[in-house]
Amino acid sequence: MQRRRIQPKKKPPKRTVRKKTVKKKPPVPFSEMVLNWVIIILAVVILGFFASMIRRVFMNRETVQTPSEQVTQPAESVQKIIRIEVLNGCGKRGIAAKFTDYLRSQGFDVVNTDNYRNFDVDSSFVIDRRSMQKIYGDRLVKSLGISSHRVEAVLSEEMSLEATLVLGKDYQSLRGYAGSTGN
Repeated sequence: MQRRRIQPKKKPPKRTVRKKTVKKKPPVPFSEMVLNWVIIILAVVILGFFASMIRRVFMNRETVQTPSEQVTQPAESVQKIIRIEVLNGCGKRGIAAKFTDYLRSQGFDVVNTDNYRNFDVDSSFVIDRRSMQKIYGDRLVKSLGISSHRVEAVLSEEMSLEATLVLGKDYQSLRGYAGSTGN
């Protein structure tokens, strides 16, 4: 029998574990740090605006006024000068200018004098542009002697005046006509 020589097992070579070196990050420049904080602050402000808008739109439904509620005002607030326009609906030349002078002497601010869309208006009337209670139109008809049932309420946000006077063929019976000619 032959002898066999038993060789010792080879040990695996030792592995040396290298320590990983942590690279230090360079410090953040001051300008970048300030810019980051500005962005964070602006984001918070924008989120606040959105939250406020959502709260206002969805939470306060009962307190939001419609445009017609904003236009309608109580009768006590009519102490201001009323802006009106005078339209000639009878066809007589210069009649709107005569009534403009009279109404200005009565404290009205006449912002426009023009012709009505046609000249076949029989009875003068007033269109109240700002109040469903016809408070502006009522003041105007009182100064002219027109019956109060000839006031119509037609709200108009586009026009920058409170009332429109449309002169009809009955203009001679109105107070402004007699007052402007000296009769």
